[in-house]
Amino acid sequence: MSIELLRQGKNVRFRAPGQSMHPAIREGETITAAPISSFDIKRGNILLYIVGKKVIAHRVVSIKREKNDSTSHSSANFSTHPSTPSLAHSSTHSSTQASTHSKELNPQLIFILRGDASQTCDDPVEAQQILGKVVSVEKRGRRIDLYCRRAKMLHFAHTRASRLKRLILRILG
Repeated sequence: MSIELLRQGKNVRFRAPGQSMHPAIREGETITAAPISSFDIKRGNILLYIVGKKVIAHRVVSIKREKNDSTSHSSANFSTHPSTPSLAHSSTHSSTQASTHSKELNPQLIFILRGDASQTCDDPVEAQQILGKVVSVEKRGRRIDLYCRRAKMLHFAHTRASRLKRLILRILG
């Protein structure tokens, strides 16, 4: 049902079941997702996308533009920063399959996403898999805009602390 509402241009709210977006989104917190055009997606956005019957919310770490011609199928980097962690994943199950992409999707864009608590990226996500952008999370009864200055600074600090921890563990190990 949420998938169809997003495709109709409506916002949806639901509880995040996973921990892959910790600390930005914790398990059980209510998130709000809004429809988005693939042309408006930027690195750092938290996207809601579908894989099979599973819906996942992860952060965009890079965007690639796929070049199509009659003889080859190669991709060139559009904007890549693979070392930037992405938001954790919250998955829900839906019996509705993803439908074909709308006029607002660019099928030549490929998105690389990762949960903030994850160490590896997800499989590449195509434009037609994108359902929307996670715009807010409710923490202790308060709605928090995930793209406000404070939220961005917290994500940046968490990212740097994670990198420093990995570096220290590599040096000591």
